[in-house]
Amino acid sequence: MLGIAPHNPLISLSVAVNILAGITGSASGGMSIALQTLGSNYVEMARAAGIPPELLHRVTAIATGGLDALPHNDAVITLLALAVVVALGTLFGAF
Repeated sequence: MLGIAPHNPLISLSVAVNILAGITGSASGGMSIALQTLGSNYVEMARAAGIPPELLHRVTAIATGGLDALPHNDAVITLLALAVVVALGTLFGAF
Protein backbone atom coordinates (compact mmCIF):
# COMPACT_ATOMS: atom_id res chain seq x y z
CA MET A 1 0.00 0.00 0.00
CA LEU A 2 2.79 2.41 0.80
CA GLY A 3 4.11 2.12 -2.74
CA ILE A 4 0.88 2.96 -4.58
CA ALA A 5 1.74 6.66 -4.90
CA PRO A 6 5.11 7.10 -3.20
CA HIS A 7 5.17 10.87 -3.75
CA ASN A 8 1.60 11.45 -2.56
CA PRO A 9 0.68 9.71 0.69
CA LEU A 10 -2.89 11.05 0.44
CA ILE A 11 -3.59 8.76 -2.51
CA SER A 12 -1.93 5.76 -0.91
CA LEU A 13 -3.70 6.31 2.41
CA SER A 14 -7.12 6.75 0.82
CA VAL A 15 -6.75 3.50 -1.14
CA ALA A 16 -5.48 1.58 1.89
CA VAL A 17 -8.25 2.79 4.20
CA ASN A 18 -10.92 2.20 1.57
CA ILE A 19 -9.78 -1.37 0.90
CA LEU A 20 -9.53 -2.18 4.60
CA ALA A 21 -12.99 -0.71 5.23
CA GLY A 22 -14.34 -2.94 2.47
CA ILE A 23 -12.63 -6.04 3.83
CA THR A 24 -13.82 -5.46 7.38
CA GLY A 25 -17.23 -4.10 6.38
CA SER A 26 -16.68 -1.26 8.80
CA ALA A 27 -15.52 2.30 8.28
CA SER A 28 -14.07 2.57 11.77
CA GLY A 29 -12.53 -0.90 11.51
CA GLY A 30 -10.76 -0.05 8.25
CA MET A 31 -9.52 3.24 9.63
CA SER A 32 -8.25 1.78 12.89
CA ILE A 33 -6.43 -1.09 11.19
CA ALA A 34 -4.81 1.22 8.64
CA LEU A 35 -3.75 3.75 11.24
CA GLN A 36 -2.49 1.18 13.75
CA THR A 37 -0.38 -0.66 11.19
CA LEU A 38 0.64 2.10 8.79
CA GLY A 39 -0.12 5.36 10.62
CA SER A 40 3.41 6.23 11.62
CA ASN A 41 4.62 5.57 8.07
CA TYR A 42 1.95 7.86 6.63
CA VAL A 43 2.71 10.61 9.13
CA GLU A 44 6.37 10.45 8.15
CA MET A 45 5.52 10.45 4.43
CA ALA A 46 3.19 13.42 4.95
CA ARG A 47 5.85 15.36 6.82
CA ALA A 48 8.32 14.73 4.01
CA ALA A 49 5.77 15.89 1.43
CA GLY A 50 4.78 18.96 3.45
CA ILE A 51 1.23 17.72 4.03
CA PRO A 52 -0.37 18.84 7.30
CA PRO A 53 -1.58 16.05 9.62
CA GLU A 54 -5.07 17.60 9.65
CA LEU A 55 -5.39 16.98 5.90
CA LEU A 56 -4.12 13.43 6.37
CA HIS A 57 -6.83 12.86 8.99
CA ARG A 58 -9.55 14.39 6.80
CA VAL A 59 -8.63 12.18 3.84
CA THR A 60 -8.64 9.13 6.12
CA ALA A 61 -12.08 9.93 7.49
CA ILE A 62 -13.57 10.52 4.05
CA ALA A 63 -11.92 7.45 2.51
CA THR A 64 -13.68 5.16 4.97
CA GLY A 65 -17.01 5.90 3.28
CA GLY A 66 -16.26 4.07 0.04
CA LEU A 67 -16.24 0.30 0.22
CA ASP A 68 -17.65 0.13 3.73
CA ALA A 69 -21.14 0.14 2.18
CA LEU A 70 -20.79 -3.39 0.83
CA PRO A 71 -23.55 -5.85 1.79
CA HIS A 72 -21.61 -7.31 4.73
CA ASN A 73 -21.46 -3.91 6.47
CA ASP A 74 -23.09 -3.82 9.90
CA ALA A 75 -25.18 -0.76 9.06
CA VAL A 76 -26.47 -2.33 5.84
CA ILE A 77 -27.37 -5.55 7.65
CA THR A 78 -29.16 -3.60 10.38
CA LEU A 79 -31.13 -1.52 7.88
CA LEU A 80 -32.14 -4.63 5.93
CA ALA A 81 -33.31 -6.31 9.14
CA LEU A 82 -35.26 -3.19 10.09
CA ALA A 83 -36.92 -3.12 6.66
CA VAL A 84 -37.98 -6.75 7.06
CA VAL A 85 -39.40 -6.14 10.54
CA VAL A 86 -41.31 -3.06 9.34
CA ALA A 87 -42.70 -4.98 6.35
CA LEU A 88 -43.74 -7.98 8.46
CA GLY A 89 -45.20 -5.75 11.16
CA THR A 90 -47.18 -3.84 8.57
CA LEU A 91 -48.53 -7.01 6.97
CA PHE A 92 -49.20 -9.12 10.04
CA GLY A 93 -49.25 -6.74 13.00
CA ALA A 94 -47.72 -7.50 16.37
CA PHE A 95 -48.43 -11.04 17.55
